[in-house]
Amino acid sequence: MDKNCLKHKNALLVFDIDGVLSSYNYGKLTAHHELDGELSEAEFRKIDLYATAKGIPAIRDFIRGLDIDNVYCLSMEPHGHEASKTKFVHDYYGIKKTIAVMSRTPGKKSEF
Repeated sequence: MDKNCLKHKNALLVFDIDGVLSSYNYGKLTAHHELDGELSEAEFRKIDLYATAKGIPAIRDFIRGLDIDNVYCLSMEPHGHEASKTKFVHDYYGIKKTIAVMSRTPGKKSEF
């Protein structure tokens, strides 16, 4: 694949957030999914995972060279963290808050 096509002015790029645009640095396996089984849903919803999430500098630098209007996010968010997740991708990557697309169910991600 010619990687230059990713920088074409008409290219639309869609990035997943968890594990692609965000990196979590806690837990035995440094994965936020570890918290799923350890906490109740109410406890998990109170944690702001994205306040301490780390962005990926190489991806941020790549996105900076693109037309930001053509960059989208797609993510499953069943725990009520949509606002925090959207703020994270906007603050770190400059992706517009209005185009951070969320889905509560895995099957809906593929319908984007």
